[in-house]
Amino acid sequence: MVLAFAALSLTVFFGSEAVFAQAKRVPTASRAAKLSAADKEKKIDADAAERYVNLIQFANDSLQNLRYDQQDCLECHATSAGETSVTLASPDKAKQCRETWDDFYSKPEIEVGVVFGYMDSDEHGNTEDLIAKRNLIDVLTGKCATNGVRACGFKQSADDADILEKTSPGPNGAPHTIRVRLTASSYSTSERLNKLFAVEQKAQSEKAEKAFLGRLESTDMLLYIGHARGGGGPDFRPAIRRANGTTDFDKYTGPKPGMKALEAAFMAARRTPKLVGLFACASREWRDRMTQVAPQSGVMLNSPDKVAHEVSTSQAYLAIDSMLWQRCEDSFNEALSQITTYAKKSFQPEKLNRFFRERPKPAN
Repeated sequence: MVLAFAALSLTVFFGSEAVFAQAKRVPTASRAAKLSAADKEKKIDADAAERYVNLIQFANDSLQNLRYDQQDCLECHATSAGETSVTLASPDKAKQCRETWDDFYSKPEIEVGVVFGYMDSDEHGNTEDLIAKRNLIDVLTGKCATNGVRACGFKQSADDADILEKTSPGPNGAPHTIRVRLTASSYSTSERLNKLFAVEQKAQSEKAEKAFLGRLESTDMLLYIGHARGGGGPDFRPAIRRANGTTDFDKYTGPKPGMKALEAAFMAARRTPKLVGLFACASREWRDRMTQVAPQSGVMLNSPDKVAHEVSTSQAYLAIDSMLWQRCEDSFNEALSQITTYAKKSFQPEKLNRFFRERPKPAN
């Protein structure tokens, strides 16, 4: 399925056409130098897009070869589509699973927010969040080729191409509208252009931060994909850099500006998302704080080690598919764990914490 849109994903994502129109008026040392920089940026973007396409294809293939918690049998768990036998979960866990998803799908419309942080790099002058967003949109709007995948078949809104919708059955088979809103932090994939158009970049960063922290009460599933800035928290703005061009982590690890903003927003919210995913390096350091500020939210956190953004994007895709399938705890965690080795590094994705638990009885 993913291969069908690979060609589209390999298109360079420098942002809006307005960026190119305005960029033509920017003075440079020479026309040749400007073209050389643009060609370099285009090559970096194409290479990044290919990495996302390949890994999301792997995640998609994994889902097609796995079968979890069939609609008519939440107690059932089969590890491959070819198996005919199933392992029955305990009655208590099965009941807990049903009640958890009944609560999650308690309203006819389910809101999912996917926000990409500012994915810059110390190694090159491009950002990847627009590329990651485009690839995730491609796979979510792709045709549902098999019965093993539900994170597909979405339609883009006629009013906003970053809003995707589809109708999907809830735990009891009733139709629900699933609405996914995707927001990137970069104005373009070129840091050179983002600096030139600082006003536009500032506006885009503020839009992404608002999409993440400003919609807590109306969002059922909220996912952040991006940098953790050494544990300093989610970040939607270009990195603060040292004189040599590297990220100044001292500005993040001590004061933790992103984490403080997250804590303040969660503590002020009357209702927090039922599912929260923080797919970023070192995000496990945030576990204790998330437990305190979002006690009613199930939380997914990344490895304490460095994780490539394409891995985080693919894990978010796996989480969305698990939500649509209403997978039970073991199955949900197994889906999240499909990518354990990448770029010669091994890591173990964090499990979904505190989501499957006994639900309070409704008042009479």
